[in-house]
Amino acid sequence: SYAIPLTVVSRLEEFDPKDFELSGEQQVVRYRESLLPIFSLPEFLHLPFKHGIEKKEKTSVVVIRRGDNLYGIEIEQIQDVVALPTQIDQTVRDRPGILGTLIAGERVLVVVDILGMIDTVLSKLALDAGITNIATVNGNSNSYESLSAKHSVHRILIAEDSSFFRNFVRQVLS
Repeated sequence: SYAIPLTVVSRLEEFDPKDFELSGEQQVVRYRESLLPIFSLPEFLHLPFKHGIEKKEKTSVVVIRRGDNLYGIEIEQIQDVVALPTQIDQTVRDRPGILGTLIAGERVLVVVDILGMIDTVLSKLALDAGITNIATVNGNSNSYESLSAKHSVHRILIAEDSSFFRNFVRQVLS
């Protein structure tokens, strides 16, 4: 079983498979008068996904808010929503995209680095599309400035005793 921290979850949704469309190579769903990009958690983590074997009536999607944007994470099924007061054990991480593990009763839950997953997928999509440098138009002229040149490097000290929240806040700030 895989877990996504509730702090990044905006909503839990189910969509009819016929609602999924493609925008270029990106799978999307019409959601609240805009398009919701859909990323597959099993595909990202290279997990077996019985999507093609079983015809399901609905596809489960976890809607994640990242800044002003919403992203949909396609999952096999939503099992439960629980609050766990335990620390994430970061010693068992077998692949990128995993923050660590938790013990919930008799089950071991693998905690997914969902924000890191979104960043990785968006970076890969940008590279596949040939976007190497994002630029903005300078309001005073028609010249373009690189975003990286526009923002200077800052350091922020985070004092947090929980490694999960340290990593989570670092991802959000990055």
